[in-house]
Amino acid sequence: MSRLTGFRLASQFVWLLLAFTIESLAADNDCPPPAARPDASQATLPTQPRTLEPYSITQTVAHYYDAPLGLGYLEVIDDDNRHYYDWMFEIALPLWNLPDAARPLGWLMHGQVYTDTGVATLTGAGMVETDYEQTSFIVWETQAEWLQLRLHNNLRAWTHRCHLQTTRLKLEPVTWQTFFRRHADWLHFRKPVPHILRKSASVESERVTKIGLDHKLVLLDIRGDWMEVEVEQPDLTCSGPERDAARPGKHRGWVQWRDEQGPWVFVYTRGC
Repeated sequence: MSRLTGFRLASQFVWLLLAFTIESLAADNDCPPPAARPDASQATLPTQPRTLEPYSITQTVAHYYDAPLGLGYLEVIDDDNRHYYDWMFEIALPLWNLPDAARPLGWLMHGQVYTDTGVATLTGAGMVETDYEQTSFIVWETQAEWLQLRLHNNLRAWTHRCHLQTTRLKLEPVTWQTFFRRHADWLHFRKPVPHILRKSASVESERVTKIGLDHKLVLLDIRGDWMEVEVEQPDLTCSGPERDAARPGKHRGWVQWRDEQGPWVFVYTRGC
């Protein structure tokens, strides 16, 4: 038996066992029951364990400029930190059309979305990079224990929070507020246009200074749509020897950090 055949058979067994576990837990607890799972023996499995290359998606993930990022993202809870851009190949997650147990849509398995109308393969488009080479599904909307995920630029689906703990990897929704507090020492505006630092959290408040393109935001507090920050201009975090002697100008105040489409600020996931 070839290595590829062995990989396929092992993968099919894992998905059968995982789907059985999900259906059993849904019945024992109050999780909404999923749609009938795809026949793993007939599923189109990836020819290799990893097929979603990180460098091929860096220009299509929703990271730069004004692509909408919603409310937050799904994080992989994994102590050994082995899962980066390809973790979506290792989960089986039931999906719904609406946040309603009576409207099942299909499954996310093998990095593909299975529905009655066909199979859509994930490419990385519509996702967001939240750490070095680590892509994540965007949480676009929530209703009680339901989460709407953006799986692709033109594909959104709902899942229930209870099913996040029955996947092969444990998943947890993270708000952008929590994410930015983790990375409070180095934020920036995503869109390359000037912004205004204000004395208080209001568009009517007095202007402190204009924030140019070369800047660094150090997060101090979050209140609704506003952040209290210390602004450094220019940003010398990645400066070379010729700029080491420079001293950035620093101002403290408030900036609007989000609108109905998601955050205006983000982190440098790949460092300097």
